Amino acid sequence: KFGVLKGYEHRPVTQVTWDGAVSYCQAQGKRLPTEAEWEYAARGGQGFRFPWGDDEPRCDGTVFARQKGQACWHLPPGPQDVGSSPQDRSPQQICDLAGNVSEWVQDSFTTYGSYAACDPPCKDPVEQGAAAAGHAELRIVRGGDWFSPAWVSRAAGRSRVAQSYV
Repeated sequence: KFGVLKGYEHRPVTQVTWDGAVSYCQAQGKRLPTEAEWEYAARGGQGFRFPWGDDEPRCDGTVFARQKGQACWHLPPGPQDVGSSPQDRSPQQICDLAGNVSEWVQDSFTTYGSYAACDPPCKDPVEQGAAAAGHAELRIVRGGDWFSPAWVSRAAGRSRVAQSYV
């Protein structure tokens, strides 16, 4: 039987593949957000640079840049309790979109670089890529994390990771 280590009950889950995250969501009757949904939530519906507004992240307000030699290295490294960062909260009270750990979204990473244009009413475009021969499919992760610099905390920040990566 697996359990949560004492003192880590409120930490975000880490080291989960995209498939693992999808399976967990399905078991809860939910799904991963699309990339567009995630970004809309992270911009607060107002187009903010960061989930809380346009002010730069502060070390005492967001969990980011906590590796030795980085801006916030003097604070505890690693993920911290979910929702414990006073600055990292959207107007809708969504927590930890700019720091702590990055999140998987539904979309695959595609190399063509931009969303397809559409005339209103537009539908949420879920990008569907394909695995290259001998390589895992690349998926999109959004949000900053405890070891990345401030610029990764932007609502527009995104990265690509193999869906089998943990």
